[in-house]
Amino acid sequence: MARYRFSIDAGTFIGARFLNLTLTEGGKPIPGIFIPAGINGIEVQTDNRDEGKRNPSGIRAFLNFQQRICNNKYIEAVKQSLMRKGEEITLYNVPAYQVAYTLPEEKRKPIREALKKRILAEHPEWKDQTDTQGTDLSRAISTLMPYQVGDSYLMEEQNAQQQPRNASAPVSQAVTGYSAPTSNDYDPFGGEQAPDDLPF
Repeated sequence: MARYRFSIDAGTFIGARFLNLTLTEGGKPIPGIFIPAGINGIEVQTDNRDEGKRNPSGIRAFLNFQQRICNNKYIEAVKQSLMRKGEEITLYNVPAYQVAYTLPEEKRKPIREALKKRILAEHPEWKDQTDTQGTDLSRAISTLMPYQVGDSYLMEEQNAQQQPRNASAPVSQAVTGYSAPTSNDYDPFGGEQAPDDLPF
């Protein structure tokens, strides 16, 4: 099965700042990244799970991502960049997917409305435009929205050369103590507590 690696750029989130905070009296400033929750659609909840299972921070804040196929123009730009640097083009240094930050529509729409007000204050000449594809207003809003946040690359299998090509797949073994989840309907943006499905 193919494996992929990706990283995200936290700096793409709306209002992201790199700050130095002193968290204890007389303590040294600690550098960190501040990402506003509301304008980025991040719901922060108290972690009410049992001790030993809850996050040390005492909070839970889920961010949803998905991988989307790259368009050919982007792939070609990446390949041209690699060639200019004198690097070989392989399956492993050209993005296989783009990583997108996703929000449900009920969170995305209010964020776009808030950004629309900000942009119209800066560009009153766009006041008669709507937030629809193709307008200057819509493009400006989309530029500020955290959407494409990284690239995903195919990972080379380390043991690919060690196994014969015609090796049959191993026979699956029964795992004791495991029961399949009853539902996949959990929505981390839905405000409900996450299913307690981790074994630790």
